[in-house]
Amino acid sequence: MRDQCKRTGSLLLLFFSFFLFKSALPASFNVRPIMIFINYRRPITYLKLKNQGRHSYRFQVRLYSWKQTLIGKMLLKPAHSLIYFPRLLSIPPGRTRIIRIGSELPTARVEKSYRLLVRQLSTSTAPGQGVSFLLAMSVPVFILPQNQIMKGKISNLKVSHQIFSFSFVNSGSIYYTPQQILVTGTTGNGKKIFSKKLMGWYVLPGESRIEQVKLPAAVCGKIKKIKISAKVNYFLLKGRRLNKGGSFTRFMTAHFVLPENGCLP
Repeated sequence: MRDQCKRTGSLLLLFFSFFLFKSALPASFNVRPIMIFINYRRPITYLKLKNQGRHSYRFQVRLYSWKQTLIGKMLLKPAHSLIYFPRLLSIPPGRTRIIRIGSELPTARVEKSYRLLVRQLSTSTAPGQGVSFLLAMSVPVFILPQNQIMKGKISNLKVSHQIFSFSFVNSGSIYYTPQQILVTGTTGNGKKIFSKKLMGWYVLPGESRIEQVKLPAAVCGKIKKIKISAKVNYFLLKGRRLNKGGSFTRFMTAHFVLPENGCLP
């Protein structure tokens, strides 16, 4: 039971580190890049960790396959399909260490996603307490398919008991990230009476992510139309070299007309 609690605590720390990447690092530490892309033309790359402080740090490196649930919860499983080393390292003050990551996987139809977890180890451990983890940082690792297709849409729009829900669907071969999601509600004559901003997250290939918005009772019966708009970011390889790739932007919109009784049950 005690071990289970420890594992749960470690997972909670891991989940928070996904959202607070920079704040999870020691203040005097630098990591580049913060996302890793591998393709069949460049099967080996690296992660640089630089110690800009006055003290030495020790780290443990582990790889996990990465999936998402419909509500955006991460599903992580230990993975052995990629090559990465070293898995334990110590970085003295002012020094830089390199973690190499490589793939021998055949080119797949869709992108494969992983998380490289780098956990800071304590400098001293009391006898009998095992290894103590201090901070963690999580770096996304993507194995790019040969044909990169960005194909997504907003779907499954519905309202029930003041809850408006919709889904971001990814039917392409690469991930995308909805950002600047805005949900607005208007009356029959087009007057805006409701607005809500949402934070987006990764939508991996072949997956969907459900978003929900609670509509206030004061305007619920007055809303006739709802509009969703989102700025969507994604990565594409340009040309023959991986470092010529870049981030691109697309906009998605969808509209929903409420039934006669509005969104009330």
